Amino acid sequence: MRKQQSTLDDKRWAILTSRSAAPSRQSSDNTFIYAVRTTGVYCVPGCSSRMPKRENVQFFDCTEQAKGAGFRACKRCEPDKPIDAMTETIERVCRMIEESDNGLTLAEMAKAVNLSTFHLLRQFKKRVGTTPKQYAIEKRRKRLQSSLKRGSTVTEAIYEAGYGSASRAYDARSKQALSPGEVRRGGEGLHIIYSVAKCDLGLVLIATTSKGICCIELGESKQKLLDELCERFPHAAVSEDTQVLKKQVSDVVSFIHEPQKACALPLDIQGTAFQIRVWNELRKIPPGTTTTYSELARRVKKPAAVRAVASAVARNKIAVLIPCHRVIGKNGDICGYHWGVDRKSQLLHSESKIKK
Repeated sequence: MRKQQSTLDDKRWAILTSRSAAPSRQSSDNTFIYAVRTTGVYCVPGCSSRMPKRENVQFFDCTEQAKGAGFRACKRCEPDKPIDAMTETIERVCRMIEESDNGLTLAEMAKAVNLSTFHLLRQFKKRVGTTPKQYAIEKRRKRLQSSLKRGSTVTEAIYEAGYGSASRAYDARSKQALSPGEVRRGGEGLHIIYSVAKCDLGLVLIATTSKGICCIELGESKQKLLDELCERFPHAAVSEDTQVLKKQVSDVVSFIHEPQKACALPLDIQGTAFQIRVWNELRKIPPGTTTTYSELARRVKKPAAVRAVASAVARNKIAVLIPCHRVIGKNGDICGYHWGVDRKSQLLHSESKIKK
């Protein structure tokens, strides 16, 4: 029995780590709840909160079991909230896209769920924040990256991901994303320089490519900050150069201390079109002010895609300069920050002193 449970948990972990920004409160094949021991919170597999460590995760068949074990519901994904029929339909379409090898037309998807193409397109964009075609492109891109990281050759990975040819794989990728070869090589051939400095928030690591700052991480350990950078680009030429980055480091640290001052450093932002759209909107939030995830969703003209917006916010890797810390819960709670809620509180407290 214990072995069967272990196997089931391994399957659930695989599902959890392959989650997407699409609504996924339920699945006809894999319905379960996961709880995180370090936070005391239970979530649905599609929650946009930061991915927990495997050893901190406990799986349950239903919310009642999680409650009985002493966990509380996540305020972000609201696992106890009833799901409406249209959201279930859109989830079904998402699964159809994910399971399709050759791609589906909008007409085929609409027919399968008994909706008009116009209504499906409208409802999909409303709930997911993107079109079915864009969602399919992003899922295919993720399959390609996953295959490359497992050790497949570029050619094998391209066809495993469902691309008809190598040229389509290159054409479909985001202009700011790494190429398939770069992903396969883990950044091989890419030169990244970094520097670590002290600031009011502990330590800050600034890393740049030839295009601009690609990463700003906050932490307490220089080695851990470097490990995170190297994990992201395991085969890149990563080197420390405090002299070359002296000006950038000074500007970033100064901006942390005095956020009311302008900081116009070039950024090398890598992400999906939707993520970049959200991150650019974040950069428009003035210091000393905050917004909610719902309001941010309205600003990017996706009012029903709050979960997708929250997911994009959580995936920001450039702290402070892309001020995701200025997004708070609808009830005013300071929650959901990649570099720790304490740092988010400290940033907001510092910025609250700025005279409007």
